[in-house]
Parts: sequence; C-alpha cells; structure tokens
Amino acid sequence: MEKIHEEGASGSKEFLSIKEVAQRLDLHEMTIYRLIKSRDLPAVKIGGQWRIRTQFLDEWLTSHSNATEH
Repeated sequence: MEKIHEEGASGSKEFLSIKEVAQRLDLHEMTIYRLIKSRDLPAVKIGGQWRIRTQFLDEWLTSHSNATEH
C-alpha cells in the first residue's frame, strides 16, 4: 500500500483537510463541501474523508482571483 506523504518537498502539507482549507480561506466548512460537491474545487476522498491537494488549492485560488480582477 502506498503511503500518502503528509508533507511535500517544500515542507508544507501536500494534502489539506476540509477544516484546514476552510481556515485558510476564512470560510465555513459547509462552503468547502459545497464547492467540492459542485466540482468547482478539486478534491479526493481518502479513507472516507475529503482531502484537497495544496497544489490544486493554490491553482484554484489563482484561477479564481484572475477571474475577478478588472
């Protein structure tokens, strides 16, 4: 069985929990669940719990911040 590494090469966590993402974005956890359900925010289910790859979150934030700039 392949082990999922808690930290990436840069020392930051490779996968974040719903709670961690909500805290980073200053949003309610239900909002994160809704974004995942609508397939707006990429996530994977591991052992019955949703995880968001840090790289995907960063890319998602970049793509959405560019969309709101004038």
